[in-house]
Amino acid sequence: MRIVKFLFVIILLLSISGLAIFMYFRFSALDTGSNFFNDNLRYKFARYPMMRQALGLHFDGDAKADYLGDRYKNISIKIVAMNGLEISDETAKIFAKKVEEITGKKTIYLFRPGIKYEASINMGDLQKELEKNNSSPSSQGAIIYVFIASQKKDDSANLGSTLLENGIVIFKNSLSNSMRNDTQINLDTHMSSLLLHEFGHQLGLGHNAISGCLMNAQTEFSDGGRLLEKIGDFCPDEKNQIKKTIL
Repeated sequence: MRIVKFLFVIILLLSISGLAIFMYFRFSALDTGSNFFNDNLRYKFARYPMMRQALGLHFDGDAKADYLGDRYKNISIKIVAMNGLEISDETAKIFAKKVEEITGKKTIYLFRPGIKYEASINMGDLQKELEKNNSSPSSQGAIIYVFIASQKKDDSANLGSTLLENGIVIFKNSLSNSMRNDTQINLDTHMSSLLLHEFGHQLGLGHNAISGCLMNAQTEFSDGGRLLEKIGDFCPDEKNQIKKTIL
């Protein structure tokens, strides 16, 4: 009887300890700054989709192992556009080719059914849309979700954003306004560059101030209807950063 009670106490203490550790990890994961979990454990846990879900690892770079590690062989780009804001096949093709080049993984793109057009949509609504569409990577491929959306006029300087750990948002109305006097070819090229810039964030790259680099913050902003930067690929310094991440 004493042995049973002793085992019960041990199991109870282990359960409490396990829960305490889990809550510490979960709480630490919400803070993207420097802490023990982020500095030493975050990337190890984030390599597994189930752990990302359990610990709430849904920030830029948390899915980079899906794209750069050896767990998945292929990448699928799933494109969901607001009705009337579709992107061209050429834009998707250029982006997919760049993703394939930088990751070394065969990359395809798929157009998913569109969503209802809204002149102004907030990121919370898009996050719900991503969570509704989201599915775990299969044994054969990782997933990038791309949303083509509209945004508020007072936010029109911002052309793109990341969404959770595996989503990208491009605000096509803002981009089209910034390139209203440009050609379709240039629009395709710049939109694919914006997509690649946001994908860089999902690979764990931050902004930099290096002229001629894709992760320069100015590549995703416009000023008075004028695009600030038009850069079509990662610069050597950024490519080196990505290579250091590949496992």
